[in-house]
Amino acid sequence: MSRFSKLPVGALIREQQNRAARKATELIARRWNDSLGIWLAVGYPKSGTTWLSRILADYLRLPSPTDYRLPVAMPAVIHCHWRYDDRFRRSFYIYRDGRDVMVSLYFHWMARLDNPKSPRFSRALREKYEGAMGAGFDPTDAVGNLPSFMQLEYERPRGSRINWTNHVGQWYRPGGRPGVAYVSFEELLTSPLTILTRGFEQLGHQPVDEESLQEAIDRHSFQRVAGRERGVEDRTSFFRKGVAGDWRNYFTAEAAEVFDRYYGDTLIALGYEPDRSWVTSTDWPARGL
Repeated sequence: MSRFSKLPVGALIREQQNRAARKATELIARRWNDSLGIWLAVGYPKSGTTWLSRILADYLRLPSPTDYRLPVAMPAVIHCHWRYDDRFRRSFYIYRDGRDVMVSLYFHWMARLDNPKSPRFSRALREKYEGAMGAGFDPTDAVGNLPSFMQLEYERPRGSRINWTNHVGQWYRPGGRPGVAYVSFEELLTSPLTILTRGFEQLGHQPVDEESLQEAIDRHSFQRVAGRERGVEDRTSFFRKGVAGDWRNYFTAEAAEVFDRYYGDTLIALGYEPDRSWVTSTDWPARGL
């Protein structure tokens, strides 16, 4: 039984409208994105796609619809997790250290286990994770649950319906892809003006107004959006922490081995590690020894 059949009638209708609109928008973007002036901010869930899309839309002075129920067939910045298509001509693809992606995804889904606005969805979500982590598992135990969670995300991913390894593998090529500008989450943290300017120039959007672009970057800083300093955690917020390297606080030896088994090649391909020696050379928390 689909989880949508468990929703109240009103919510079911809205969800079906949203799904139809997103699917139609994807078909439109695949065929006419260039002629319609559609830009894509693409990435695997929890890689910074929302943050990137807001900056792009602000700078380009375009709408960036999120909860839309009609197809988007106009100049806009579309936030999405779509699979690669060589007909996409104006795409920013953002990627992130997969270890941070997994930690962020864990907290993202655990925060939705007890949503009073969507009790049936929360129950279905809990049942899924209980199947992997055991009945009555403790959602706050990220350190203990992460190995099982990462395996499940590889085998039965949520969100984009494709796991991190395959999603990155479709979009990323060391020599680049036509119509795709690559942005890493870490570069967007440390040198956003440089990396976005380079991306716009690569996609033929010149000249870049660096002053306006910097203003857009500033308006969508973590501090302004989240209302707190970067690194100050709020596990109930979509913008939980906003830092790079947080995986070191949660990985154990077991988690490292599981991640390497399913995602290790991609981590190396993106340049986050030169080889697999990180799995055995890092001092893990005592629990993982």
